[in-house]
Amino acid sequence: MSGFSFFSNPNAVFRSFSSFKFGPPVPPKELLIAPYLDKEVLVLLTDDRKVYGCLCCFDEHGNLVLEGARERIIVGDLYCDVPLGLFLIRGETSVLIGELKLGEEELPQHMLCVSEEEIKKAQKVEKEAKYLKSGIVKEMGFLDLD
Repeated sequence: MSGFSFFSNPNAVFRSFSSFKFGPPVPPKELLIAPYLDKEVLVLLTDDRKVYGCLCCFDEHGNLVLEGARERIIVGDLYCDVPLGLFLIRGETSVLIGELKLGEEELPQHMLCVSEEEIKKAQKVEKEAKYLKSGIVKEMGFLDLD
C-alpha cells in the first residue's frame, strides 16, 4: 500500500498553497467601472488632484476618458474649477471613482470660488508655508508628524 505523504514530497505542500487565493474573488475592473458610463463622475488621482466630468469610455486597464473635464483645486476655504476639456486618465493613477449627483450642493457654504490666478497664488503661498514649516521642524530636531 503506497499512500501519498507530504513528507515524501515536501514541494507538493508549497505548490498546493501557492495556487490558493485568500478572500473572495475580485471582479474585473470593467464590471466596477461600467455603471458610471455616461454619468458625471469625480476621480481622485494619486497626486491628490480631483478631476470630474462625464465618463465617456474606459478599457480593461482602467484607463478613463472624461468629456468636459474640470480639475477642482482646493486651498483652504478657496476653490477653483479649471476646465480641461477631453481628458484621459491612466488607470494606474486613479485612486477613487464616484458618481456626482447633479443639482445637489457639493461644497460647504464657507467655500469661496475664485479665479485661476488667485488659486495659483494661494497654492504657491501654501507650498512656501509647508516648506518653511518643514525647515523649522528639521532645524529644531522635531519629528514632522503631519
